Amino acid sequence: MKNIFFALLYFTFHQYVYSQEYYIVRGDTLTKTEFKVRVKEAKKAKLVSKNKKQRLKFKYRVKKKEVLKEITYYSVNFVYFRPGAEPSDQLFNLLNKPFPTFPLKNIKNEQVVFRYPSKKPALVNLWFTTCPPCRKEIPELNRIKSLYQDKMNFVAITFEERQKVVNFLKKEEFNFEMLLDAKFYQSDKISGTMSYPVILLIDKIGVIRFVDSGIINYKDQSGKTIYKSSELIAEIETMIN
Repeated sequence: MKNIFFALLYFTFHQYVYSQEYYIVRGDTLTKTEFKVRVKEAKKAKLVSKNKKQRLKFKYRVKKKEVLKEITYYSVNFVYFRPGAEPSDQLFNLLNKPFPTFPLKNIKNEQVVFRYPSKKPALVNLWFTTCPPCRKEIPELNRIKSLYQDKMNFVAITFEERQKVVNFLKKEEFNFEMLLDAKFYQSDKISGTMSYPVILLIDKIGVIRFVDSGIINYKDQSGKTIYKSSELIAEIETMIN
C-alpha cells in the first residue's frame, strides 16, 4: 500500500511539473493563470472610446509553440482591430519578405516613396488617431526615436486624411514622419493589415525583419505608465549593429 501511495504521489508530481504551460507575451513569460489575467486586462482597451463604432475588438494568436523538457511554451501576439476588420495571419507571413514600395503623401502634401537599398533601416508604425492602444504607445515610440533617430528612419502610416492627422498633432506630439491617406495601401499592399497598432522593422535592403502588434503598456500602483519595449529595442540594436 505504501509503495502504491508513493507511486501515485510521484505520478501526480510528474504530471504537474511536466505538463506545465507558459505563455510568452511581449517578452514576458506568464503562467496560464497570469496569461488569463493579461488577456482580461487587454480586452478592457476596447472600452476606452464612448463611441461604439470606434471601440476596438481584441484577439490573440499563437505565433509559435515549442516544447522543451515536456514544458510547453506558447509565443503569443495581442492584436486590436476595428469592427468588421478581422486581422489576418498574413501580416506575420511577411516576415523576411520585401517591404512593398509605395507612393504616399506626407503631412506637407509631398509625395514620398520608399526606395531600397537605404542608408538606414526603418521602424514603420501602422496606426490611426482614434485607436486607444495606438495612442497609448506614442510616448514610448517618441522616446525610442530620440534614442535611435541618427541610425534609423521612423515612419507612421495611417489610412486617415491629412486634416484629421493635423488636428491630432496639434494636441499630441508624435515625432515620426507621417504618411497619410493610405487606406488602399494598408488593405492591399500589406495583405489586409487592418489590425492596429502594428510595428514593422525593415532592414537596409527593404526586408521585413520584425512584426509586432504594438507596445504593451500598463499603469503601476503609483499610476505611472510602464512600457514593455525591451524586445523591440533589442531587435533595433541587432539591426543597427
